[in-house]
Amino acid sequence: MCGSAAPPISYDRQWLARLLSSGGQLYTLGREWLNLESQDQYFGRMLLGDSGVSRLVMRATFDHTDDQPRLEFVAARRFLDPGAAAHAVFDSLMELGNRDAGTSPFALLRILAARRGDAGVLPYLDAARRAQPEALEWSVRTAGIRLALGDTAQADSLLGAVAARGGGALREALQMRGLLAAARNRPLAAVALREALAAGADTGQVRAALALLAARDSRWGEAASQARGSLGAAQGTFRHPYPGEFLTQALSQIALDAPSGMADSLLRYATSRRPGSARYLELAAVAALRAGRCEDAAAGFVELLDFAVQRDNGPALVRECWATQDSTVRTGAVRGAAGRQVEKH
Repeated sequence: MCGSAAPPISYDRQWLARLLSSGGQLYTLGREWLNLESQDQYFGRMLLGDSGVSRLVMRATFDHTDDQPRLEFVAARRFLDPGAAAHAVFDSLMELGNRDAGTSPFALLRILAARRGDAGVLPYLDAARRAQPEALEWSVRTAGIRLALGDTAQADSLLGAVAARGGGALREALQMRGLLAAARNRPLAAVALREALAAGADTGQVRAALALLAARDSRWGEAASQARGSLGAAQGTFRHPYPGEFLTQALSQIALDAPSGMADSLLRYATSRRPGSARYLELAAVAALRAGRCEDAAAGFVELLDFAVQRDNGPALVRECWATQDSTVRTGAVRGAAGRQVEKH
């Protein structure tokens, strides 16, 4: 938000266009974190013009000053209210700004719709679909929320309609259909995911799902390769969120059941790519135990305490690892001595 004692604020559109266009200094930032397809969409997010701001100020019931920043505390408490506070803000902004030329609710709706599992956004998306029936993105975003809410039948129906029509939303629709097929463990899920990948879908998301499918079938080499590719491609931005559940499930199965050396190598890579993940750290410690790296496993369990995570059987697992190593060393020494005795005779 900008403020000025001498309105109106004017924007140098050519300068902003250079910053936000391909090759500009803010192109990646605008694309990945603001979800801008073009520099024109930057201004589409400004819902209130001068008259809208004036009406907003007239609604104020208290003063907000530097020494008494009351708005900070009021706004924070509102986010803890039951219900969807963001929707109330959306309605309020639209009511204030609907008399300003150029007001666009769709940019803010795209942001709200990114919150999967929020059923309160569905009425707005339905309204957007009626207002812009040719814009398939509203069907895709509706399908995403339906999918997160467990309504897979409705999600599948919406995505099928988008895929049949093609267009700019096809890539995201193909990706979501592939992820839906993977979640249901359908026979052709891998085919759907590879089709989405070929269409330019999010590499991190799709390869995470492919890794899980391979792990379910104990195809460990493929599972590890896809998981490593997902970890390498994951961006964790607004546009390309981190592949969470599919990748975590795949890494869990690999850590527990894949060949120990393969699992150990992959989980070490996972923790290097995402050092703030307590779950990855725990899986890496388990994989280290299986690989016989007892001290590294112990260090991993200790580091988990920094995340307030305590694995109760961690000490016992480490002791068992050391005992196994000692037994292996003793067995090796006995075998070596026996071999030397055989050679003498």
